[in-house]
Amino acid sequence: MPGHHLDESLVQCCDLGRAIAEAPDPTSYPEVPALLNPGDATLHHFLTAHRSGPNPTDRHRRGFVMDYKAIDAQLDEHAHAEQEAYKERVYIESQAMD
Repeated sequence: MPGHHLDESLVQCCDLGRAIAEAPDPTSYPEVPALLNPGDATLHHFLTAHRSGPNPTDRHRRGFVMDYKAIDAQLDEHAHAEQEAYKERVYIESQAMD
């Protein structure tokens, strides 16, 4: 969906950041497949809509996030606390699955 990450009307705030409010018009933002092999990775803007197919293995998928901010960025304490609580819940749930 080239260029959709620049269209602020497509995103809305949610508890943990941003989410697509509704599916973008595919005629304006056509889907572009990124064909990856096992072990490959993608690098994209945080507003880039992305998805993957089902995981056909018995192993968990892993994610890695690098987050860069402007030097004058300010922390939203409430959103940060929500994010940290979410990360703790996800960690606890992932430990229970192993």
